[in-house]
Parts: sequence; C-alpha cells; structure tokens
Amino acid sequence: MVVHDLTHYVVETQLKVQDGFYGLLARGLDITDFEKKQKITPASIPAEGIRMEILVGLLLTERNDGRLLGDFNDLYLSICQKFQLPKEPLPKKLLAPLRNGIDETIKNWNKLPVGSCLLFNFPAH
Repeated sequence: MVVHDLTHYVVETQLKVQDGFYGLLARGLDITDFEKKQKITPASIPAEGIRMEILVGLLLTERNDGRLLGDFNDLYLSICQKFQLPKEPLPKKLLAPLRNGIDETIKNWNKLPVGSCLLFNFPAH
C-alpha cells in the first residue's frame, strides 16, 4: 500500500495532476473514503484520476516484474480505451523521469528508521 501511494505521489506531482489520488485528498476526501464503495465509485472519480490509477498500475507492474514494459503506451492506451477515456499517450520522454522518481522515493522510504516518516507537500496547481 505504501509503495502504491508513494508512486501516486511521484506520478501526480511530476505530471502536475490535480484530479488524481492526492488532488482528491487535498480537496477534502479522507484516505478511508477510498475504502468505502458508497463514498467513492469509479463514476465519481475524475477521468484524470482514473488515468493516474492506470499509469501507477503499469509502473508498479514494471517494478514488481523487474523489467520494463516495451509496449507501455500501447498498454496504457488500451486500458484507457476500456474506460472510455480520451486517447492521450504519455510522452516517452516522461517515462524515465517517472521511473527514476519512483525508485528514488521508494529508496528514501526504505532507508527510514522505524518510527520515522517522510513528509510531502502536494503542490496546488
């Protein structure tokens, strides 16, 4: 769960996304609201938030499998199409900085002594 949330932070801040997971939290949703199906449904999540969930899922798949997805954008666009989202490919030049940012953030998390925390500010755009 922590790695997933840290990945959302990196992706959403680097892409300057306002309607993803952290943007919804910044606007007042509680993190526990995401567990309540009556509070948040797929229909209540902005399209940008769904796209971020897809990106995070693909990036975590790469990380967990230990190999890059050669057809990343094709997979991304295919999944977006299933959710009837506009076709907006992720520019390939952004993939390496996203992957590096995720790696660095997770390394920093793993270096923390027990009982410590990382503090992040989610920038207002």
